[in-house]
This record gives sequence, structure tokens and C-alpha cells, in this order.
Amino acid sequence: SVDGNFKRPIFDFFKKRLFRCPTRLLVHSERDRELLSTKYSLSNVYCVPCPIYENSGTSVESEVIAELENYLTLRGFDWARPFGLVAGYIRPNKGIEFAIDSWPQSYQLLIAGQWMLDVSYDRLPANIFVVDRFLTDSELSCLILRARFGVLPYKDITESG
Repeated sequence: SVDGNFKRPIFDFFKKRLFRCPTRLLVHSERDRELLSTKYSLSNVYCVPCPIYENSGTSVESEVIAELENYLTLRGFDWARPFGLVAGYIRPNKGIEFAIDSWPQSYQLLIAGQWMLDVSYDRLPANIFVVDRFLTDSELSCLILRARFGVLPYKDITESG
């Protein structure tokens, strides 16, 4: 976020150059747009909303993550341990078998998205968990923010968004 980054001393050097002569600035949250417009007197700041930024730290995030926490905790997922995340439709091109076969026992792997493979996920190792359903933007945002690793084991990404 804009306010978080500007508190870092190294960023003072860059912010002078960044805001010297911008034609337009794009940010991903209305909060950041407002901050740049008022605190730095910039008039050409536009917001292209991103659910990850918009929902971070909000009550929406708290409600969504509580539901996911309950679901996964009942299945043995430990939110205190680091985990990797594979998100999105689980299709053959995703290469999920590469992630499953090579994932270390010391970390949890969360596969979150609608399972669209012919093979079952019922007999996965104890440190690999599946949320087999479509994720809302808010749910995906919460999981991305909490994951230690993003796992992208694609065989082919020509159809991926």
C-alpha cells in the first residue's frame, strides 16, 4: 500500500523521483488514491480496484477467512504453520501432480479451486489440503495474503488467466 511503503526511509529517495512529473498514476485501492491526492497534492491519480488490496484488513477479510479457517481447521490444517498456495481451477494444464509429488513434508500445501481432474484427491499426503470449489475474489485475496509461497506448477499456461 502507498502509506505502508512511504514510511520506509529508503522510499523517500524514490518518492521524489516518482512524483516529480507523473502524467497519471494508477493505484489499486481507493484508500491509496485518496492518500496520494490529498497528502501529495496529485490530481491525476486513478484507482483500478484490486480485491487483494481493497479487502486487506477489513471486516470482509475477517468474515471470509473465518469461514475458510473453520473449514480447513476441521480437516487438520494448521494456520500457524507456513503454507504454499495453488489457486484457481485445477485442470490438467495446472500440473498439480508436480506440486503434490515434490512438496516437502515440512510445509503445508493448500490447493484451492474447483477440482476438474479425473483423479481423486482423497489420498493426498497429510500436509496437503484441498478446498474444492470456486473461490470468490475476497476468499482468494485472503488466501494469497496469508500464504508463504505461491505455487505455479503449470505444464502449459496458454489458457491461464
